[in-house]
Amino acid sequence: MDKVLITGLIRDSAWIVPEYLEVIHKLDTAGLDVGYYFIVDHSTDGSEKLVYDTIIGKDAENPLWPNSTVAFIEEPECEPDPVPKTHRKRLDKGIYEHIKSLRERLRKMFLELDYDYMLCIDHDVLVNPDTLKRLLEHREDFVCATVPCSPKKEVVVGDAIISVDIIGKPNGMYSRPPRIVGHKYTGSDGLVKVFLAEACFLASRNILEKCSYYFEPTKSELRFLINNGEGLWLACSAARIGMPMYLDEGCIVFHCNGKDSYDQFRGVKNVKEKVRRK
Repeated sequence: MDKVLITGLIRDSAWIVPEYLEVIHKLDTAGLDVGYYFIVDHSTDGSEKLVYDTIIGKDAENPLWPNSTVAFIEEPECEPDPVPKTHRKRLDKGIYEHIKSLRERLRKMFLELDYDYMLCIDHDVLVNPDTLKRLLEHREDFVCATVPCSPKKEVVVGDAIISVDIIGKPNGMYSRPPRIVGHKYTGSDGLVKVFLAEACFLASRNILEKCSYYFEPTKSELRFLINNGEGLWLACSAARIGMPMYLDEGCIVFHCNGKDSYDQFRGVKNVKEKVRRK
């Protein structure tokens, strides 16, 4: 029986936390040994209470979600910063490095526990019930879901049918921008090899033991990583030692890039794109 730890980082996300946790709880885990580990970081909008009440409940000894842990961060726990501040474009002071350190904390926590795989889901990504098993069935060390950013193709996500325009878009794929991997989305239903991936991925113990969010980057790696997010450091670490990474083009999840995008997903009136409820 495969043992999977489902993880996520949450910060000031009360606008999406209920739905985020709801779809994670609806993941098909039959036949799997599953645990949960969430870090709630410096939230000021009530995210802590939403997460705790949903996952743990009134009795910490008997959490509502079995095998679950919720950790709360009060102060930054950053390791020494290897990134020159002159390269921090688009980033708030210290936030980038802090979040990277929390991602590394998740990796280290996984290694202390008895699990085979870690499914990492960003706080603004909504998964489908089959996301975990679909990624797991490939039996690869690192495989991610397709995380589109703009709509046109209808797909089912959660309890809604949304449109997702990922065909031919130069930056329409969070997990696989063509400028990185050198080819456009094919519209296939299968696995393609990619260079880097993040946002919603399944990683094996093998890759999490060998790779880290901390290493000494080259100048070109540093420039790329600073401009594309702290989540890619693990994938870059894997690429450096030649470990293959894959994207399941048929495993599509929804990236709610801010509250406006989430409102669109939920079918709120006066939005440009149409969302058809099931």
